[in-house]
Amino acid sequence: MATSGGTTGAKSGTMTWLLGGIVIGILGTIFLPRFVAPYLPDTLRGEQKEVAGVVEAKSAEVDRLLLTVGSDIGAMLVTYSKDVAEIDLLVDVGDSVVLVVDEYAPFVDDAKIRRVTKGNGRAAIRDTGADDPPPEPAQESAVDESQTGDADESETASEPAVVDDNP
Repeated sequence: MATSGGTTGAKSGTMTWLLGGIVIGILGTIFLPRFVAPYLPDTLRGEQKEVAGVVEAKSAEVDRLLLTVGSDIGAMLVTYSKDVAEIDLLVDVGDSVVLVVDEYAPFVDDAKIRRVTKGNGRAAIRDTGADDPPPEPAQESAVDESQTGDADESETASEPAVVDDNP
């Protein structure tokens, strides 16, 4: 008889734990990935996007670096607070960069740089206000070594060899 009253108390305690577990599970799947993602390997982080663009402006300060990257999706202001000196040396205005981000956003902090392709300096010339296009790089003529070798042999063959008969 006392057992029937005791079982209802145990059932309500079990329901409380069950509902509490469901709430924690739902909140964990929503908020936890943001906090855990930097510590997980790339394969477990989930889907990330690669955003390719050109560095349009760069501002270096003592403790942070600001890059304005123009892409097909839109412009991004990327702020770096880690490895500032190294990234400042690596990336210049006019370079093409590929950034790895969770999703496109106009303001991004410490985006991972996947690739940097050095630009040809057109953006830097445009920033200085020069109207002239950049000079074309000098074209080096490719010379076939077999042709130069034949020419050297024919020149030496046509010249008589000088022999000194005096002892």
